[in-house]
Amino acid sequence: MERRDFLAASLAGGIPLTMEINTFAHFSVEKPLRPFTVAPSKPTDIGVGNGVNLVRTMIRQGQTNNHFSCIEGYVAPRRMGPPIHLHKEADELMYVVEGTAGMMVDGEMFIVEAGGFGFRPHGLVHTFFNPSDKPMRFIDMFPNQGFEVYLEGMFNDIPAKLIAQGIKPGTPEFGKGMQAGIQELDKRFDVVWFMEDPRYQEIVKKYGLAV
Repeated sequence: MERRDFLAASLAGGIPLTMEINTFAHFSVEKPLRPFTVAPSKPTDIGVGNGVNLVRTMIRQGQTNNHFSCIEGYVAPRRMGPPIHLHKEADELMYVVEGTAGMMVDGEMFIVEAGGFGFRPHGLVHTFFNPSDKPMRFIDMFPNQGFEVYLEGMFNDIPAKLIAQGIKPGTPEFGKGMQAGIQELDKRFDVVWFMEDPRYQEIVKKYGLAV
């Protein structure tokens, strides 16, 4: 599979991905900020070696008057993350809850152990992955863009819309629909993908990762 098809194929049956949405009510940006809490997530069995990646929205941008949002993510052992890309506007700060995270940012490699942070600034090409034999659990924080909306669109809204139209996952039509939907999200959120960047395969080979 060529990497340009990675995102569409992930949701067309190639790699099962799940997105859970926090059920907290949306807060109007006109209202003063109010305290809120987020319940702890339950331990999630991602199935060692099965390639399942799970993402769950923890705090929505609308809850913080558009100042901050974050998601919780899981990556299976020895699993490569997304194709190399950059965000023109969004910064991303990762806190590794358990396991080990690998990051490539602007050509520089970083290994972040549980309890550590990894910052991926906007405008710099990057990816992340799990280089270890244990599951990796992390929090990704977005201080200046509601990127949870992008992820929800990719993992929930677009596939749900296609299924509602009678297009079955795993079919070529589903893959094309996913690709078109993701391209629209890319324009809205200023995400640029570099599918042919050779560093992607170099990381895969170096750490023995599944894709």
